[in-house]
Amino acid sequence: NTVRDYVKMKNIEPVKIEDTSSVGWETKRFLITVSQENKSLVLEPAFWPKGTYFKQWFHRRQTSSRDGASSK
Repeated sequence: NTVRDYVKMKNIEPVKIEDTSSVGWETKRFLITVSQENKSLVLEPAFWPKGTYFKQWFHRRQTSSRDGASSK
């Protein structure tokens, strides 16, 4: 909720927030999906608190095998 509250405080309505953290790690990871119109804003370093690492995430394209079955 803290991440959602922070993004909303910056006047961005997140579409989706996923906790992608790994067990045993001291740091937390989140995948935050926003609308296309908010993309440039959330990719600005000034948007995030100091010490926050962020980057744009690209989903892997779905490919098709030769027999027509799709795979990820």
